[in-house]
Amino acid sequence: MRKYIILFTACLAILFFAAPASAGDVPVNDYGVIRNLLFQPDMDFSLFIGDQLCDAFIYLINEDESERVVHSAIKTIWVTGDERSVEYLVEYLEDEAVTMDCLYGLGHFSTVESYNALTGYLDDEDEFNRRFAAQSLGELDFTVSDEMWALRDDALALLNGRLAVEKQDWIHPIIKDGIAAVASQERDESAGVS
Repeated sequence: MRKYIILFTACLAILFFAAPASAGDVPVNDYGVIRNLLFQPDMDFSLFIGDQLCDAFIYLINEDESERVVHSAIKTIWVTGDERSVEYLVEYLEDEAVTMDCLYGLGHFSTVESYNALTGYLDDEDEFNRRFAAQSLGELDFTVSDEMWALRDDALALLNGRLAVEKQDWIHPIIKDGIAAVASQERDESAGVS
């Protein structure tokens, strides 16, 4: 019996710690693996293939019966880097259990949809939502498209407006960082970004 336990433990260690040659090479064959990783303290999804990883998150969000799993998937879906994540982050913004996480995640996607969702929370009554909205707005790359570049000046105006009325002093540096990050973005007109 002891031999089997040692052999089983060794097999698990090999499976768990043996990394592929390069990140993003492992297909997602079992959504249960991703589901279990959601609850690991050092969850690392970088080994999995991007679009398949996003498919797994979407499946868990839409099909899993556990609210805890759905919330964990929503909190983490941004790690896929797949813009399909934006739809789910926006959809769950009003779920108070994950609002701040959604606002944080939206900062990783420089899209008009992310921008619109974030600006909608700059004046939220919850100070933590305002904080994450300002931080994530400052993380958007406004140089990625004509549509985003057209929003840059509005973003600066909204952040400056929020700074002028924000009563929570601890949020001021975060808003100022967001203003500085957006203001520092310059577009190379000769590169023909569209």
